[in-house]
Amino acid sequence: MRLSDFIVDRTDDILAGWIDFIRRTVPAAQAVGDAALLSDPQSILTAVARAVEGGNAQALETLSQAASLHAANRADQGFTLDQMSAEFRAVRSDIIRRWTGELREFGRRTHDEQIRFNDVLDQASAGAASHYAAHLERGRDLFLGVLGHDLRTPLAAISHSASLLRRAGTTSEQRAEAVERIVKSAGRMGLMIQELLDFTRSRLGTQLPMNPVTCDLEDIAKQVLDELSALNPGIVLAIKTRGDLSGRWDSDRVMQLLSNLLDNAIRHHTGDGPVTVQLRGEMDHVSIAVHNVGRPIPAAEQKAIFDPLRRGIDPGERQPPSSGSAGLGLGLYIARQIAVAHGGDVRLESTTEQGTSFVATLARRASASPGDGRGVDATEGHP
Repeated sequence: MRLSDFIVDRTDDILAGWIDFIRRTVPAAQAVGDAALLSDPQSILTAVARAVEGGNAQALETLSQAASLHAANRADQGFTLDQMSAEFRAVRSDIIRRWTGELREFGRRTHDEQIRFNDVLDQASAGAASHYAAHLERGRDLFLGVLGHDLRTPLAAISHSASLLRRAGTTSEQRAEAVERIVKSAGRMGLMIQELLDFTRSRLGTQLPMNPVTCDLEDIAKQVLDELSALNPGIVLAIKTRGDLSGRWDSDRVMQLLSNLLDNAIRHHTGDGPVTVQLRGEMDHVSIAVHNVGRPIPAAEQKAIFDPLRRGIDPGERQPPSSGSAGLGLGLYIARQIAVAHGGDVRLESTTEQGTSFVATLARRASASPGDGRGVDATEGHP
């Protein structure tokens, strides 16, 4: 069988080997579904088969485009350049092994096909690496620009408030207000820095640090709602509960997850109805559904809503001045990473009729991060 025909006929087997390799070697891919991981590889295999068969300029251009898109997506999914390059090496080895294992004889035509296949895949790999580097550089520039812009506001508030405190004749009420602004602005900056640390950990393939303890999800939720209600007096926050909500989780991380989802819902909420949090306890997991009424999220945008550095803020949306997770565009991304670290995930449901809901699931008992040294349940004593 010709190599190009073999690739087309065995695409499903090759993709199965491809996803298995990714799952074994790329920790960051655990938060990405199979469909998203394999959409580009399938296009690449089709383009490779055509290029090996025909070798014409159009086939090579199609392959180049597929490889470039693959590189951009892998960068966004948290793959390193080495991990992406390893994909090409692994699929090359897998295809050659499978193909030669079915050949009855190895002649000159077979030799030429293998050489052409190696050349085609080398071009795709080199193009992907070049595009990955360019995409990463653009992302870095964007990241620094967003960070500089968003830190400027709380920093200016701190500077202005400090100047007011130094000014003669400042009343005690003005001083109290200035101190409160400094505390809130410093808190905003602190949360931004924490998001940066969490983002960096996840992009390096390191799971978020976990300190699971026995706790109650309703208690965690009420604390978050109390804090956000104080910061957003014009918004009604409601909570509904059902089932057993006890479990073993990192309470601070779950608080961060719920705060990020609620902050997003508040900023995009319209109308007079409440923003609701619904907690449900199932046999082996719990769910957290945060619902608001507002303009539905377009289907095309839903696919990338959890990607980092996607702000998606409408000009007319609510923007609480003291919100900590607004700004860097990392809130939803980090919320999903927290859910994944707890053996769950976050999904989105958004329609004109029903509004928008982000539903997070958590396994009933989360495990401590490997090697973090913090896996002792605080209610069960210390070593």
